Amino acid sequence: MSLILLVCLLPETLTTNATAYNFNQATPYWRTLLLVYKNIDVSYTDGDGQARHLTHSLPEMEITDGVNAFREYAALVYEGSDRATFSQIDIIYVDRPLSSLSALGPNLWWPSPTDTALELNSYVTDAYDSVLVLWPQTNFSTGQQIPSYWGLGMEASSWSAGATYGTVANAPTWMWEIPTMGEPWLHEWLHGVSPFFANKGFAIPENNADGASGHGYERSPTTGWMAYYHDLMTGQVLEDGQLMGITAAAWQTGSIRGNWAKIFADYFRTDSLSSYEVQGEVIWDEEHGRLQLNHSTSSENKLYTPITAAGNFIATGRFYIPTDPGPYDSLALAISNGSVEYWATLAVGTALTEQNHISIMRNDAWGILHPLDLRPGWYTVKMQSDALAGLLRMKAWPDGENEPDWQISRSIDAGWLAEQIGFRNYGSANVMVDDLQMQITSHHQNIYLPFVQR
Repeated sequence: MSLILLVCLLPETLTTNATAYNFNQATPYWRTLLLVYKNIDVSYTDGDGQARHLTHSLPEMEITDGVNAFREYAALVYEGSDRATFSQIDIIYVDRPLSSLSALGPNLWWPSPTDTALELNSYVTDAYDSVLVLWPQTNFSTGQQIPSYWGLGMEASSWSAGATYGTVANAPTWMWEIPTMGEPWLHEWLHGVSPFFANKGFAIPENNADGASGHGYERSPTTGWMAYYHDLMTGQVLEDGQLMGITAAAWQTGSIRGNWAKIFADYFRTDSLSSYEVQGEVIWDEEHGRLQLNHSTSSENKLYTPITAAGNFIATGRFYIPTDPGPYDSLALAISNGSVEYWATLAVGTALTEQNHISIMRNDAWGILHPLDLRPGWYTVKMQSDALAGLLRMKAWPDGENEPDWQISRSIDAGWLAEQIGFRNYGSANVMVDDLQMQITSHHQNIYLPFVQR
């Protein structure tokens, strides 16, 4: 086991040229958990050896910044590995305060697996390949700061419940955003993943995630160290005349827990709209890496990408509920076979009798309604197809809250199979969407059990 330091990142038309996404090969994926400690109540000694105590709660914006960067980490894993692997992410907001820290050296501290053992034992054992921790190091309103490093990462061991382990502390917004959102989390994750593959016999460059400068790479003002991380995750780092890193063949040997699934994912970091059938007005937002479903030319805007997904799957998407929804607005994660569409719908329209409910609609017909206080902000929507039970299930929850159990279900038409996945927006408000994903696995129990906090 080793600790590694982070050195401190359309018009009203129907486009029909999309190519079907074929799930013809399973992808090994890493299931990664982010533990968010919103509160801290610890004693420590400062750099002068003076006894100190910090009791602090993270402001909402500092939590949002760290979590948003974590979501971008998942995109960096998928794209940086040339889609050879995938990170399935979960987030748990921990209610209890972080009540202890471990010594890294004289008057130097961090939240080690000893300090997070309650959560590791509750959630991680045999479930996650990687654990990352967001913790309150600094009270920026007073300037009090626990002596530590911004980020630390280590390989998997029994100390960390068999998962790789990394920590990153709270920081100002600009530290998360320059130049590549998600880079700090990727860096610490690679410090755990690289030794895992080195122990399997694959050639990993010296200093793994810290090896960029030593291998001749320079930090880009626009992409940071991503050129190096890409080469590290694709086995293209040159060292002593040999290409090293985590090759596609290495990824194919599997993750710590041996997770495999057939995966489609689009994080919209590039303009991929040519791969979708678009109706109405859908615009790629290059600055933020997401889509806008606008209302200026159409009250119904939707996009689908063709897929071949028989039977069981889980689909997810992200939606931003606007502050000024119109009278009949609804947002949906959409699945279709070309004629019958199922929409995992958020009813936000101010004149809708269904307002502040979610429902699985079939075409334009509402299903059973489940009450949910739909406030402005980002929501995750998840839909599960269970062919054995003949059901679609749905859940939705806002950022800042833990994922719930399945909230609602609806019977699937006999013989119906998903052939398209996408988003739908109906109404007069502009809507932002992001992070469209679908997973299929032959291991029913690995993907279809609801997220449970044990």
